[in-house]
Amino acid sequence: MEKVKSFIISKRQVWEAYKCVKANRGGAGIDNQSIVDFEKDITNNLFKIWNRMSSGSYFPPPVARIEIPKGDGRMRPLGIPTVRDRVAQMVVKQYLEPLLEPHFHRATCKYKKLRGRQQKATRWLTQIAERQPNLFVHWRILEKKRLNDRSRMSREIHVRF
Repeated sequence: MEKVKSFIISKRQVWEAYKCVKANRGGAGIDNQSIVDFEKDITNNLFKIWNRMSSGSYFPPPVARIEIPKGDGRMRPLGIPTVRDRVAQMVVKQYLEPLLEPHFHRATCKYKKLRGRQQKATRWLTQIAERQPNLFVHWRILEKKRLNDRSRMSREIHVRF
């Protein structure tokens, strides 16, 4: 008996990916279909994504290109995929991430989920303290409120011999 579908992708995976895309929000792609428009025929839209991905016939549509300003005043291009394509990308991400995560070096933080500069700094300071026990490392994080009520993190690292 031949396989009916080329890839094993469940409808549940597509639904979970859609929920992540919806939570991330984002604008409409080149097809001008927003998440609200996508939801009007959600059953059919998600079925099409599942059917094409699991049969191996999914091809991403072109990406809308807009220019956004950089810090130095220049402009840089930004691609905005369609809602359908963002759902398909999320299906792939959620499938591959648990498989690939163990192969990354544990000190790699930049592109890893739930790992950022603060975790990297904590790990770095802990490694210093373990390697040099006579070195006292104190690291504290102070949260300050700005006038516009946005909080920012101020990090102070004190190293004493």
